[in-house]
Amino acid sequence: MPRLFPFREKVEILSAGAGTNNLDHDPERPGKIYHYTEIIVENKTTAFTRLLIGVQSEDKLHNYEEQQSPAAATLYPWHPAQPVVVYENEFLRCTLTGVTAADVLELHVAGYYEILEKARPAAKEKAAAADIEELET
Repeated sequence: MPRLFPFREKVEILSAGAGTNNLDHDPERPGKIYHYTEIIVENKTTAFTRLLIGVQSEDKLHNYEEQQSPAAATLYPWHPAQPVVVYENEFLRCTLTGVTAADVLELHVAGYYEILEKARPAAKEKAAAADIEELET
């Protein structure tokens, strides 16, 4: 069983641009898989049109949750039934549409991450030696 490490972090935009803004939770994650158990989004300043919560994987955003017409200064919590899993080359993205210029936007996330186990050098060397031996026979 891999070791699990809890995390709780905040991402914010202190002066958003008008229109669409993304709040991305994209920590350094080489060798880590993140499991999000709590995602909370807030526009502290004004109401906006739409909130999407998803995982960005290469050029595709996989949306998991949507809220139409979120109110100003209101927390929008999402506690998924199962943790949202985000792999090494992905990140959590919250897209806020219809934001007013200079709004203050916040994303709060919590959950846990695991560190991927790497193959031991001895095992790699054994495998390489076996491959060479097989080629020679």
